[in-house]
Amino acid sequence: MEDMPASRAMTRLLLTALSLDKPIASVCHGPTAFLSPRDAVGESPLRGYRMTCFSHVEELATRINGRLPMVLELEIGRLGIQYSKSPVVWGSHVVVDRNLVTGQNPYSSDAVGRRFLDVLAQQ
Repeated sequence: MEDMPASRAMTRLLLTALSLDKPIASVCHGPTAFLSPRDAVGESPLRGYRMTCFSHVEELATRINGRLPMVLELEIGRLGIQYSKSPVVWGSHVVVDRNLVTGQNPYSSDAVGRRFLDVLAQQ
């Protein structure tokens, strides 16, 4: 969570993938990589997208609570990204928006994989 937002290589990779309309998938805390990329006017290139990630409620229920550098759910919202989560804590939840596939938590991994294969097949 601390390395990805500061990684120039990850930022370049994401900006390139987005500009080429390549499929991207992420689960749990993986969307921390989406925090730093900016477009030419300084906005997140994912502004207006819908996505999910590990929820704050789930973080509160784990041993990582209080040890993380940010609340990812809130940071995503600050970028103008529309966040959603399962109505059930620890429930599987997947969001597909354009070529971006995101999963809320580890229990979403199988569903993310299946949905990502669907997106790849549409390419």
